[in-house]
Amino acid sequence: MNIVSAASVLGESAVAANVGTTSVTLVTAAANESVKINTLKACNVAASSRELTVALYDGTTSYRVAKSEAVGSATSLDVISKTLYLEEGFSVVVSANSASSFDVVCSYERIS
Repeated sequence: MNIVSAASVLGESAVAANVGTTSVTLVTAAANESVKINTLKACNVAASSRELTVALYDGTTSYRVAKSEAVGSATSLDVISKTLYLEEGFSVVVSANSASSFDVVCSYERIS
């Protein structure tokens, strides 16, 4: 999508509590839109160090932004702190190496 000719830009946030070993989709770029990821932050809510994985998923293949990133207990991690664009059909997916390990917040803009 040509973002210069966008008719709509909507700021949104996605949150996921207690992310664990099952992958959680935070945001997906729908047909005829792009999504501008502003930030993605994760906080380890477990009692000990845990590992976080964040990936871009196109429906077939995962492209990792962070893989098995170690995060200490009660510590936050800025996974995405620079602008990242999702093309139509791409998603941001998060998971951990242990159950109920992370709270994750993603700030983004839907552009269409």
